[in-house]
Amino acid sequence: RPASTLSWRSLAFYKLPFGAAQLQFKSDGGALALVAPAQVPLLNGGFALQQLAWRPAADKQDRINASFAVTDLDVGALCKLFGWPQFPGTLAGAVPALRYNGDSVMFDGGLSVNVFGGFVDVTSLALQQPFGVAPVMTADIDLHQLDLGQVTGVFDFGSITGKLDGTIHGLK
Repeated sequence: RPASTLSWRSLAFYKLPFGAAQLQFKSDGGALALVAPAQVPLLNGGFALQQLAWRPAADKQDRINASFAVTDLDVGALCKLFGWPQFPGTLAGAVPALRYNGDSVMFDGGLSVNVFGGFVDVTSLALQQPFGVAPVMTADIDLHQLDLGQVTGVFDFGSITGKLDGTIHGLK
């Protein structure tokens, strides 16, 4: 079968403003799969969709498998979109494997984010009933060398300086 093309000039997904893109898909054995990785502009940075397979009729297996990365996202613009405090800087990170089966989203291999001059590694990340009334998130989080000046500088109570390392394991 010939490849199908999905393209847009602009796209908003959960308030995120994606720029123009063109994605090529092939259909095989009940799955719609991305033919080649795609780079999409997002918040003055980029969203790289490296792999995507969608099985709309799947009931026991994963309905969606994907991997992606973000580079140089403008954190201030992201904060403004969601009404959060205006943190400075850029955000970069990768999700090496995402699986969605209808009841849950699992991030195999975790999520690694470069933010506030350091790194945040999230492992064992899962969302149960992500589109339900009471979604549940579980994760283990490791913080490495976060610049507290960047984290606290946006609040009116003063500032804290130094570097932060820490762990939050068993978060639910």
